[in-house]
Amino acid sequence: MWARRSWWAPGGCDDAGDLLRVFGPARTAIDLDDGRYFAVEDLAAYAQATLQLCGDERPDNPYQPDEVATAVAAQIAELAERNFLIAGLVARTHGLYDDTPIDPAAVSFTPSVEAALGAFLDRVAPVGGVAAWELLAALAFAEAPGLPVELWQLAVRALTGTQISIEQLTRFARGSAANFLVESTGESATVAFRLFHQALSEALRTERAEALPAASDEANLTRAFLTYGTERGWDRVPAYLFRSLPGHAVRAGMIDELLADTRYVLRADLYRLIPAAAHAHTPTGAQRAHLLRLTPRAIPAQPPERLALLSVTEAFDGLD
Repeated sequence: MWARRSWWAPGGCDDAGDLLRVFGPARTAIDLDDGRYFAVEDLAAYAQATLQLCGDERPDNPYQPDEVATAVAAQIAELAERNFLIAGLVARTHGLYDDTPIDPAAVSFTPSVEAALGAFLDRVAPVGGVAAWELLAALAFAEAPGLPVELWQLAVRALTGTQISIEQLTRFARGSAANFLVESTGESATVAFRLFHQALSEALRTERAEALPAASDEANLTRAFLTYGTERGWDRVPAYLFRSLPGHAVRAGMIDELLADTRYVLRADLYRLIPAAAHAHTPTGAQRAHLLRLTPRAIPAQPPERLALLSVTEAFDGLD
């Protein structure tokens, strides 16, 4: 079984190959960007529903009457360049904050996710001295399924230098930021948050990259997560770190530091760690990567058994 699976290939088991290729000639590709699948009427209807905050209505929303909202929504759809995310951000900004309806002829915006997101977040109050976009930017670096709130808090501190309480973050997530987030519940009923659209993540990372390279942000996150696990104990940290910390470490150029932490290696998701270990650049890191590749039976094993299996491989192959 292990010999047949390319779990050690760069990219990891999630990226080990083209998942669609298995369908062969039965596969039919549909390009959703094809003009045949777009109708401006659909975009206008979506913009109107968002403008009216359907499902979460605002009592004094000036766009509640259809005769007011329809023309504004049509103008938003016309200017959004076929982009539902941009149209939604612009419409929600007007729906949440306008006291009087805007003249449709006066609707104007730059049709980019960055501009639409910025216009919305400029209206959201800071939390504990940290701007809303910075709080969301911490989630822009998260892998699926997102960050539990204690790791989100840690990420905010790592990227901004400011400590925000978990209570403040939770209120923010379920209040003004709820429009941008997906909240999910995983193992042990742990709640995790992530941005609902990849384009939002890209826009926020781009904003940060103007001041600091992304690798520096990833290094700050990796150091913070490593310190957190070491101090709290790897047996008491969220499962996110076992799945996703290898990815952060690779992007930070710090996979050797992660491999050097034996207590982490004994609990990590080896389907994620083994491919990441291929990026090791020190002799010690490369040797640990080699040890893991030689011990596939350690992948499903619990820490005591994994330690025993790795020790046997170490002895048989004369590794240090």
